[in-house]
Amino acid sequence: MSNVARYGFISAKIRGMKNRLLKTEDYNALLNRPYKELYKYLNSTAYAQYIRNINEQSTPIELEKAVIQSMFDTIQEIIKWLPKNVNTFIAKYLTKFEEENVKAAMRCKYLQLPAQKLEQYLIPIPLGLSTKEYLDAYTKAKHIKDLLQRLYLKGSIINLNKLIENNKLKSNEDLISWEIALDKSIYIEMQESADKLKGSDKKIAKENIGIEIDLCNVKNTIRGRILNIPWEEMAENLIEKTYKIPIKTLRKAFLTKDTTEALKITLAEQYREIFKQIRELARENKLTDIEIILNKYLYGYYKTLWRKPFPFNIGLIVAFLGLKWFEVKNLKAIIYGKSYGLSANEIQKSLTY
Repeated sequence: MSNVARYGFISAKIRGMKNRLLKTEDYNALLNRPYKELYKYLNSTAYAQYIRNINEQSTPIELEKAVIQSMFDTIQEIIKWLPKNVNTFIAKYLTKFEEENVKAAMRCKYLQLPAQKLEQYLIPIPLGLSTKEYLDAYTKAKHIKDLLQRLYLKGSIINLNKLIENNKLKSNEDLISWEIALDKSIYIEMQESADKLKGSDKKIAKENIGIEIDLCNVKNTIRGRILNIPWEEMAENLIEKTYKIPIKTLRKAFLTKDTTEALKITLAEQYREIFKQIRELARENKLTDIEIILNKYLYGYYKTLWRKPFPFNIGLIVAFLGLKWFEVKNLKAIIYGKSYGLSANEIQKSLTY
C-alpha cells in the first residue's frame, strides 16, 4: 500500500476517532455529577465498551483503568496502519507521554508518597512500561536517581541510562534538575527523529516539537528563576535547538529582576496570546497555574493543526494524539477529584479543553 493510500485510510479512521472525543457539554455534565454517577454518563459516550463491568461501587482506579485502556487501544490502532518512517517517529513521539509517567514517579518519590498515590497519576502507553512495572521500581527505589536506574532496567523506552550518565553529578534527590534534564533528553531525541522525515511530515513535526520546546524552555527558565538555580546550571539543561525563542532571550529573561518581566521578554513577541493570560499570575509566582495556561495553548495548537487542510501527512496524527492525551488526563482529574469530594469549580481549573 502506498503512503498516500495509507494516509487516506488512517485519516478517515482518525477523523472517526476525533468525532468520538468528549465535547464541552460532556465535561460540564461530568463535572455536575457525583462520583458514583460518572460511569453512567460515560456509558453514553465512546467509553461505553470499556466500562461494561463498572458500577457505582467501582473504585476510582478501576474506572481510570477503563479510560486508559481506551487510550492504549487507540494508539495501537493508529500505529499499525502508519508508513514505516512515520511509525518510527510516532514511536519516538510517544516518549513524551511516557515522560509524564516518569515525572509522576519522580515527584511522588521526592514527596515520599505511597505507591498507591503514584498509581493515580500513571497513564500507561503502548511500548511503555506497565503500571505494575512502575510500582515495582517505585517501591524498591531509595531515591530519584535509584528510581530512574530501576526504570531503565525495566526496559523504559526513554534512554534513562544515557540521562543518568550525562548527569552523574546531580544530587540523588534534586527533583527539578532531573526533570529539566529529562525534558532536554526527550526533546533532543524527538528532534533527531523528526529530522529523518521528509516533506510536509518533516515540516509539521518540527513545528510541533519546536513549539513544545519553546514552551518547555520558558517554563523551566521561570522555574529556575523562582528556585534561584544559577544560570550556568540552568543553561546546561535548556534545549539549544529552539523554535522562536533563542537561548540569548531566555538568558535575558532569567537574569531580569521579576517574573512578569521575564515572561514579557520570552513570550510577548512570539507568544502574545499566552503572555496576556499569565502576566497577572506571574506576579504571584503561581507556577502551577502558569503550566496550566501553557498546556491550554498547546491544546489550542493541536486544534488548529487539526483544521489545516492537509489530509495526507502527519499533522492529523500528531493533533489527534495530543487531543486524546489531554482527554484522558482530564478524565483522570475528574474521576479522582469527584472521589475526593472536590467541587466542580476546583476540578475544572485543572482541566484542558
